[in-house]
Amino acid sequence: MPAQVDSPPVLECAYEHIDDSKRHWKAASMIYHGVLITVIVVALVILAVVQTEIVDVGDSDDKDDWVEVSSQIINGVFTWLAITNQPFYIYRFVMTTIVLKASAGHQNEGIESGTRSAGYLSKPFPQVFVSKSATCATCEINASRAEAQEISRLGNFLFLRDEVKYIRTSLIILNCGCLFQYLMTAYMWSYNALTRPGFVMPALLPPTILCSVIGQRRLKKLSKKGEGRRMILADGVPVFRELSVTRKSESSL
Repeated sequence: MPAQVDSPPVLECAYEHIDDSKRHWKAASMIYHGVLITVIVVALVILAVVQTEIVDVGDSDDKDDWVEVSSQIINGVFTWLAITNQPFYIYRFVMTTIVLKASAGHQNEGIESGTRSAGYLSKPFPQVFVSKSATCATCEINASRAEAQEISRLGNFLFLRDEVKYIRTSLIILNCGCLFQYLMTAYMWSYNALTRPGFVMPALLPPTILCSVIGQRRLKKLSKKGEGRRMILADGVPVFRELSVTRKSESSL
């Protein structure tokens, strides 16, 4: 009878149970963003039906007033989102920079400050910063052929430097989107509808939208990538690999 070979220990990315306060905060956040999205959608619908003359709102002056009010509401909501989100973007950018410098061995960035920064980033990015005290579990795995990559360590946290750089680049893009939004607001508020230069809107709108969409898309892509990730110990060296977990019931077929 062949000897049974123990499967390699698997450290699964264990997420802490969300307590009631976090659930309430998440629900409040969903309601908050739902209200903002509703305001934007309503303003866009009004703008569309007025400009296409589906609804008669009066003469040309009345039409211009409806268009201006709807445009200012949409711009105001996006400006509010930029003002409330950018402090987080800036702070997380600083934290990623500290982590990268500390993990690279820069003398001016201490391990202690790097560990604190990694601990903070592990909350918004748990798929990147993994605690070495994560729950151990054993399961059957099929590792992909991707090469194992060595992990950087700061205190109790393991992470890939390339992914931290990826986050920092995404935050730079999001910060640029906020700056473009501020320029858009200055343009909308500095002129009335009659004196507003027509060439500025086509120049500012595309980069404003693209920076926001691309930055958020990059972070969501990274989060989705981390959902199926596991961390294994290969010859005693921690490495990241993309793994597909095979259920015992499926492996027996």
